[in-house]
Amino acid sequence: MVIDNKYVNNIRAIVREARQAIDYTKSKNDEMIKFLRKKLTDDLITDTVFKKDKAELEARTTEIERAAIEEVNAEKDRYFKAVTVWETPCAERIVPDMQLLSGVVLLTKAELIGLAEKHRANPIMIRALKKYATENQIVDTTGNVDAHVDHHISALFPDGDAKRKAFDTVVQYAHGAISQDWYAPTVLDDGNFAKIYNANALDGAPL
Repeated sequence: MVIDNKYVNNIRAIVREARQAIDYTKSKNDEMIKFLRKKLTDDLITDTVFKKDKAELEARTTEIERAAIEEVNAEKDRYFKAVTVWETPCAERIVPDMQLLSGVVLLTKAELIGLAEKHRANPIMIRALKKYATENQIVDTTGNVDAHVDHHISALFPDGDAKRKAFDTVVQYAHGAISQDWYAPTVLDDGNFAKIYNANALDGAPL
């Protein structure tokens, strides 16, 4: 699975490294706890010592999880800042194609999608297309659709809000993958990850 978003790739790498460290640490912990339990059974240590040592071992995985989640959150902050910079208006992003939205001719769904694809790196054009589609009732911001449109507006016109929302979904799954064994394949397996990854919103700008 090719992902054209370095921030998402970084998060998957963080999850992968964390899971490897957690799985290895848990394996070593299990061996040590088994050893400690035998010492407890043989009356070589007290129950208090056993519980203390066991808790210290388990704290190692907790620390790995905490550090990894902090890294994921830091990557989220970096991406959100990049989106803010990306969506900040500037005169250079006023393009001739905006004249097509003047209302002289009512554009079709296919034409709007084509323009959105052409200008997917231009947040001003994306905002203008989203506004045009809403005002002309081609699709509205609640996700309701008319007979001519079969997609949610955020999927058609991924502006800054759509990008942040899509990225936050990745972050929430990453948190789960770090702290819960059974959750990890959702993020690390390409097939499973494809189900939660909104490529239209996240691929490409901002890089």
